[in-house]
Amino acid sequence: MKKLLLSIAIKLSLSISLISQSDFSKSELDAYIRNTIEQTDATFDWSDASVDQLWTSLTTHDSIVAIGYKPVDINNVKPYLKLTELNRSLWKKERAKIIDYINIRTSELFGDRYSTTYLYPYGTDDILPHIIVKITDPQILDELRAMEEVRYVDPMTYVFDEELFKSDSGCGSNVYAIDPSDVQTIPNNPSGVNATQSWHHSDHNVNCVWDTYSNQGDNIGVAIFDSGISTSNAIYTAAGFTTGLSSGRTITKRSFFPSANSPTDDLCGHGTAMAGLAAAPRGTTSSPAGVAYRSDLYVYRVVEDVIINTSDENNAVKNGLLDAAADSNIDIISMSLGNIISNGLVEDGIIAAFNADKLIFCAAGTSTCVTNFYPVIFPAWMPETVAITGVIENTNLTACCTCHDGNEVDFVVTMERQADDRRNGVTTAETDGNQSNFKEYVGGSSNATATMAGIAALAWSNNPNISKNELISKLIVSSSNYPNRDNTFGWGKVDACAASVAAPPPCNSSFANNNVTLEITNITFPALDDGFGSENEWVISFAGTSYY
Repeated sequence: MKKLLLSIAIKLSLSISLISQSDFSKSELDAYIRNTIEQTDATFDWSDASVDQLWTSLTTHDSIVAIGYKPVDINNVKPYLKLTELNRSLWKKERAKIIDYINIRTSELFGDRYSTTYLYPYGTDDILPHIIVKITDPQILDELRAMEEVRYVDPMTYVFDEELFKSDSGCGSNVYAIDPSDVQTIPNNPSGVNATQSWHHSDHNVNCVWDTYSNQGDNIGVAIFDSGISTSNAIYTAAGFTTGLSSGRTITKRSFFPSANSPTDDLCGHGTAMAGLAAAPRGTTSSPAGVAYRSDLYVYRVVEDVIINTSDENNAVKNGLLDAAADSNIDIISMSLGNIISNGLVEDGIIAAFNADKLIFCAAGTSTCVTNFYPVIFPAWMPETVAITGVIENTNLTACCTCHDGNEVDFVVTMERQADDRRNGVTTAETDGNQSNFKEYVGGSSNATATMAGIAALAWSNNPNISKNELISKLIVSSSNYPNRDNTFGWGKVDACAASVAAPPPCNSSFANNNVTLEITNITFPALDDGFGSENEWVISFAGTSYY
C-alpha cells in the first residue's frame, strides 16, 4: 500500500524544480493579493495563488494548512456538510487516504524528524471533511493540491499588510466623550428602570416594537461570535443580565480560543460592544439597552481581534460554528468579524451552521476611511450569510466612512452621525475607563451587524412560528428599498416595527373551493439576483413583483 501511495505522489508532482522557498517574498505576496482584490473586486481565495506563493505564505507564518477533501464522485459537498453526515464510511476512507499520504510522504522526505503531534497540532479527528496539518516541504504542498479528492489547501495563518488592513472598530475603548444627544432616556421606562438607548435605534423604529408588541426578543437565542465578554462590566453577570425589564432570560459564555486568562474574558473590547448592541439589558442602571433586550445571549470567544487570520482563530471560529449548529436554542449568529482572504475551514463551518437552520449575519467589512475600497469581506460574501453594512444618518444610503459596500450587501443599518464620523452608535464598554458608566461609541459594519441581529430577534420573537426563510422575507418586505434591491446597499434599512407585525394566518380550508379567474397578459423569465448569494436565478415578474 505504501509503495502504491508513493507512486501516486510521484505522478501527481508538478514542476517541483520550479518551486523555491525564497524566490517570492512576503511583501510581494501582499502586493499580489492586494492587486488581485482590486482587479476582481472580490475577496482573495488561495486557489488563485501559485504553489510558490502558497509556500511563501506558510514559511513566513506557522506552516499550518487546512485541507478540505471529498469523495471523487461528489462535486457539490455543501449538502453533506452537516454534523452527522460524515459518519459515513466513504468520507472516513477519504480522510484516511490523505492522512496516510501525508505521513508516508513526510517520512520519505524527512525520516522520523517530525512527530505526529508536530504535524497535526489540532489532532486528526474532525466532524467536517477537512484536515489541519503542518506542511514540511513544497513538494507535498504541490502534490496535495493536484489530488482530485482535495477541495482546497488553505493557509491557517496569514497576516496581510496589517498597517493597511486595520479596522477602526477593532480592539480598545473609544476615548471620545459621549455627546449627551447620542444617548437618550427611553420613553415609558417603568419605575426603577433607568436604562438609556443609543440614538441610532430611531432610524429603524425600534421603540415602536418595544411599545407596541409584547416580545422584545423573548425565547430567541442570539450568538455573538467575537472576542468574548467583559468580566468587569456587571451587566454581563448572571444577575446583572436579568435586571429591570430583562428578567427571565439567560447569558451563556463559551470559548474555543486558547487563552491564559479567563477563557471568555474580553481582552479586546469588541465582543462586549457587539453583545451590548444586540442584547444588553434594559435594566436598573443608565447603561444603554440592546435592541433585543429580552433575548437569550450566547457569547462565543473565538478571536483575539476582529480579523480572522491566525490558525487559532480560524480553528476556533469553525469549532464555535459547529457548537452553535448543534445547539437548538440558538437561532441567530452574529459575526462582526472577517478577512479579505477566504478560508475553507471557516467556510465549511458556515455551511454546516446554515444547514442546521441558523440565520447568520456577517459584517460586510470595516477598514479605514482610506481603505474602504476593499470589497465585501469573507465570510459575508457567502450565499449562506446575510451581509450587513453601516450607513450615515439623514442620507440617501451613504456608506459610513469606514464601511465596505457592494453587491453582496443585503441590509444596512444607520450607525454614524452626519455631522461627525466619530459619533457612532452607543453601546456597552468593556471597562469604565474614560467613559461614563461603561458607555462607548462603536462604528463600522460591526455595529450594523450586531444591531441587525437584534432587529431580527425582535421580529422573530413576535412571529415565533415562522421559518428562517420566512423571517428573511419579512425583513426584505419591511426594508426601505423593497421591492427594488440596490446593487450597493441591498434591500436597505429594515423598519423593525413593520417586520414585527404578525405573519398573516394560514389559508383557511373554507376558502379551498373558491374559484378565481386570472387573465395573464405577460410572463417573463429574466435571470436576476434575488439578493442572497452571487449567482443569478430565474424569476417570474408579475404585476411589477418578482417571484424567485
